Amino acid sequence: MNRKFSTLLFLIILATIITTPVRADTESIIITEKMKINEEGQIQLNERSIKLSPNLNVVYLDQKGQELIDLKDIPPNAFTRYFLNSNHVVENIEVSGRIVTSNNNEKIDYVYVFNETVEEFKISPDEKYLAYTDYSRNNLTIIDLITKEVIWKISGEHIYYDWHPQENLLAYSITQDEKISIKLYNPETLQSKKIISMKEKNVDNYNRYINFLQWHPQGELIAYTVLEGFSNAHGCVSALNLVNLSGTINTLPQLNNINYFTWSSTGSFLAYSRFTETNPATSTLGIWDFTKNKNITIQETNSNAHSPIFSSHDKYLIYCNLNGLMDNIIFYNLHSHKIDTIKEELRWIDNFQWLDEDTLVYTFGDLPQIKKFDIISGNTQVISEGFAPLTINKGLYFLKKYPGKQKTYLCHHK
Repeated sequence: MNRKFSTLLFLIILATIITTPVRADTESIIITEKMKINEEGQIQLNERSIKLSPNLNVVYLDQKGQELIDLKDIPPNAFTRYFLNSNHVVENIEVSGRIVTSNNNEKIDYVYVFNETVEEFKISPDEKYLAYTDYSRNNLTIIDLITKEVIWKISGEHIYYDWHPQENLLAYSITQDEKISIKLYNPETLQSKKIISMKEKNVDNYNRYINFLQWHPQGELIAYTVLEGFSNAHGCVSALNLVNLSGTINTLPQLNNINYFTWSSTGSFLAYSRFTETNPATSTLGIWDFTKNKNITIQETNSNAHSPIFSSHDKYLIYCNLNGLMDNIIFYNLHSHKIDTIKEELRWIDNFQWLDEDTLVYTFGDLPQIKKFDIISGNTQVISEGFAPLTINKGLYFLKKYPGKQKTYLCHHK
């Protein structure tokens, strides 16, 4: 996409979206054709002209906030939204810090279209099945990606789920009829199995529910955390639990207030982030070493570390540490315990994934894009707008939405 300016006339040619604010008597209008500004200062769309308000505001949004800019100062290739009033006059133009990129060497396919808002999904190890929850986490669905048909669906509350690392076997937690359960579902055999069940209220009569679970890398057991009680200002998360497929539970000591965890490739280490007792806006990071059966704290209190992920061969832990408006990508050596900052980005780095041994994928920005980072060369490349990246078999899946549309698109990049 290119723009050319002259002293008398400038053209804006871009693929964009025009959205009218929703009113009681109309629906949002979505237009994606190319357009330009004509000599009368109107947006020209095919045979139709749309007027610009004399009080037009052009708002530029990026990770640092927003500012008013001139129409002629819209950056090249910016993602742009035009807002029309009831008379179809453009009153506001919103330009985001996202950059719409295209690269003929990069292939992105649309794998599936959800007719609803979806923020999370999981793909089975053989890439045959898609599991996802709706926005409320009250419905879990499995789709056959070959036939695009729904093969299973269940409803409840507080649903979390994860595919077995080697098999088409989905583990999920669900609250139904005042009971919390972890169950398995096999889409090949259509069989379900209950692993554990507990009452929704604990011994102190507080409500509780499972708020995260993940398979062990060898598929031998499932790790999960339970949110329960309000012993302090922001609630608390129970100690992290491990359950085998026979339903035997083992609790790891000293690990409270956990909000996220991840396994190393061998299962020898488990990294976690957790809220601090005094300030829920900060989080600390640590590692449980199963070979020595001990806990290692990496970040001190009052830091804000998050999104841990292990490198292959259990050599490094990579995580993000917020420092003012910058997020630092940190390498922590599991053997020497040395900490190195390898990259800085504007805020909101999240969702680390490995595309291969040397290529890290992550989201960045408040209006997220997905970026590749070569840890050897230090080079980065934006893949696409999108969120919730997931890497399988050296391919990348992610979600994408378009403003004004209720649909969510599952994309694949390889």
